[in-house]
Amino acid sequence: MSDVEFDFAEILRSPLDPDPSDPSARPWGWAALLFLVGIVIGAWFVVATGDEAAAGVAVDTTAPGAPPAAEVIETSESFPEGYVAIATDVAVRAEAPVILGDRMLVPVTMVLRRGADATSVVRPLGGRWEMRTGQGVVASVGTVFDVFRPSVFSIEFPFVDPAPESVVLVERWDASPATAEVELAWPGVPFLSEEPISMELTEGTAVVITELELGNFLGGAAWRLEGTDLGVVELDADLLDEGGELFDSYASGSGSLDADAGAGTIEFFWAPGFRVDQDEASTLRLTARAELGIPVATEIEVPLP
Repeated sequence: MSDVEFDFAEILRSPLDPDPSDPSARPWGWAALLFLVGIVIGAWFVVATGDEAAAGVAVDTTAPGAPPAAEVIETSESFPEGYVAIATDVAVRAEAPVILGDRMLVPVTMVLRRGADATSVVRPLGGRWEMRTGQGVVASVGTVFDVFRPSVFSIEFPFVDPAPESVVLVERWDASPATAEVELAWPGVPFLSEEPISMELTEGTAVVITELELGNFLGGAAWRLEGTDLGVVELDADLLDEGGELFDSYASGSGSLDADAGAGTIEFFWAPGFRVDQDEASTLRLTARAELGIPVATEIEVPLP
């Protein structure tokens, strides 16, 4: 890990998530709204030629004083014009900031190097970003992302006026994949987990589903990592019939990282709609697909338009 001390309080909450201090709040209640916001933000972008990479989940959690640059990535003609390489096979382009009250979103698109094998490229799962102004360094405070637009994410900053000419990636988080699976009896909808669900990812690391709620159409999960404080989790929720065959699935919608880099929420919706009755299933299968972060110090400037 970096020798920089992380302060994760409220860092990763989406600007559209409810106040986490309200115990009755359900972040996945905003699933439909987040989906629409993802479409609106995505409409700003024209993704350049080249294969799309999965969206990084970038969270800055530090005060000024990022670690010194440890890696230099050269941008080449293998990337479309206007994109800046943040890894050997991955480049990004920042779009015009979007102002939401006292917060500023910097939309970002991501592409792979031309000719790169999309199935073998190790994509960064995120990192720490800064805005550097005449008044000092402004650290990012969150990320907004959407699984329906995997090449698009937005870095969230406190409002800065005027906005600087660039943002700087000061620490990239390379991804190390891990998976886990568990099956639970399915009583039908509405389903609300009565206790945390722990799933071992690797020796010494696990993902804990602290809350899981699945309804007739919408649902959501809150998760945290144990054994590491840097990572992102996607969760598949499949319903099985009495014979163990796939009955049908909830689909992942928008998500956000929560109070630290190893926790977050995921919103779901019932993919078949109301054409299929979930109560006819007998088993819930949860599959966690985690990306555990490996920090790499960088100093990569991405210009703002």
